[in-house]
Amino acid sequence: MRMTTARVFAGAVAAIAGADNTTDCDGPDPAVGIPARTRLIEAAASEDAVVAAYTARSKHRIFQGDLDAALADIDATLARDSGPSYAQLYQNRGLARLFQERFADAVADLNRAIELEPENPLSFLHRAAARAAQGETDGAVADLRRVLELDPGNAEAADGVRQLGAE
Repeated sequence: MRMTTARVFAGAVAAIAGADNTTDCDGPDPAVGIPARTRLIEAAASEDAVVAAYTARSKHRIFQGDLDAALADIDATLARDSGPSYAQLYQNRGLARLFQERFADAVADLNRAIELEPENPLSFLHRAAARAAQGETDGAVADLRRVLELDPGNAEAADGVRQLGAE
């Protein structure tokens, strides 16, 4: 991996990990969010509630570093059905695979998330990190520019474009 793409990847992962990505998961503490989401899953109030609970629990598990458990949650949910409401699951699975350095798999999942929800800048940001890690500089820059179209103030995307020398 070239040095600039390595820095973009490391910066994107640090930005993703450092962000407050758990605001929809009962606060930033996985010790609270995971049990709360598990109770919702077990209660099975509705299919939508179960999917939302698995999605939130998988995000908590990703940021807790329990990637295998997060992937198990995501795969179990995706096996139930598929549809536009699953864009977040593909995004979460792409992020987990990004952290596992399974970059091609991450890109495939993020492609699906983008297909289902093309206006979500976070999917493009994650895919840019995966592409940069694979040395796909042009694709990474295109994704970062798309992030800036969707979210003009996104500092991580602006930094990534500069680091890749594509200002």
